[in-house]
Amino acid sequence: MTRAFMKNTALGNACRCSFNLEPNTINLNQNCYGTAIKPVLQAQAHFVDRMEMNPDRFFRKECPGLLRSAATELARFLDANADDVVFVTNATTGINAVLRSVDLQEGDEVICLDLTYPAVLNTLRHLCYCTQEFVELKVVDVHLPIESYDALVKNVESSITKNTRLAVLDHIASSTGFVLPLKQLISMFHARNIPVLVDGASAPGQLPLSLRNIGADFYVGTCYKWLFGSKSCSFLYVSKDFQNTVQPVVTSLGYGQGFIEDFAIQGTRDECNFLTIITALDCYRSIGPARIYAHNKALMDWASAYLANLWSTYELLPPWQRAPFVSNIQLPIDISDVQCGKALTQENISSICSVLMDLLMDRFGILVRVAFFQGAFFVRISAQIYNERSDYEQLGAAILDITRGKPLCDYFSDLII
Repeated sequence: MTRAFMKNTALGNACRCSFNLEPNTINLNQNCYGTAIKPVLQAQAHFVDRMEMNPDRFFRKECPGLLRSAATELARFLDANADDVVFVTNATTGINAVLRSVDLQEGDEVICLDLTYPAVLNTLRHLCYCTQEFVELKVVDVHLPIESYDALVKNVESSITKNTRLAVLDHIASSTGFVLPLKQLISMFHARNIPVLVDGASAPGQLPLSLRNIGADFYVGTCYKWLFGSKSCSFLYVSKDFQNTVQPVVTSLGYGQGFIEDFAIQGTRDECNFLTIITALDCYRSIGPARIYAHNKALMDWASAYLANLWSTYELLPPWQRAPFVSNIQLPIDISDVQCGKALTQENISSICSVLMDLLMDRFGILVRVAFFQGAFFVRISAQIYNERSDYEQLGAAILDITRGKPLCDYFSDLII
């Protein structure tokens, strides 16, 4: 059923009622966990009820067809063949499925960037150092902002050798919001017969997607960050050349029955999150992709510049390098403000970031991501249709309250050992 009534949804705080957002909370961390829209939650409850009323009928007779219908609708949105798309519970699971299926031999090399999502980097380290024999992981250093996309491509190209067997790239780097020149990079690797795995967790709903046009061999994305979908609704695209190779992380009853069956049958699990993607896409289209994009991008461009000016700091990336709905702004916090006369370690820095996020959430009701990057503390903000300028003005004031109040060492001294 088309939710045509949503085309008239007022954007900004007026549409918070379309989400289950906690009152007096400002969510500026959409790029991390996403927020499902209410019709999706209602669809999820419907499928859960249907499953629990008659589990045998649901799992044996109804669910297989429903899953393929949902995957077909998602593939249409992604501009991909439905037979090339399967559901996974999250992007990390999809990445693991591909990496654990790749046949690497002693002396082979895998390339990624130092912007790679930490969970994916951990998987690569495990793959290269623990489960495979002497496979080298090459991590290409990238300093942001870049001079040009051509310079980045040349930097990556210089790391390729005759032993390079796989490239792992982000579409949008999760922590920084940096958008990679995927088509250029993929063409470069393919010219050397090197397959490419793309982590596109943050892209669906934020960037226009055509998997046919991108040309990646493997692409993993989520439906819950920017498509209003349920948690644990993500997808894996595998080109036909590799579908006989890629196996799911869990081997179950579908083993040996082909790519689709392998991933569809994963033991007894709740499949309802996947089935809600039809409703999520319906809502997304009804509100209007162009309308969503215009609102979120304009708001993010304004908010990013506003906060940098308010705090007398800077934006990590210029608009042409960053994702349209995400930005990182340096916080007005110097390392000396939090050292408390003691040495900082990576563990301490991570704890300081967590304390700052907790302060903003617990005292001000503001949800953001704080990270330490290239020698400075940054706050990563997102813009979704329920946000408006006042949300970022409150964040700006909250940071000034924290930094101009009691000494920061009072917050962090127990963390610095």
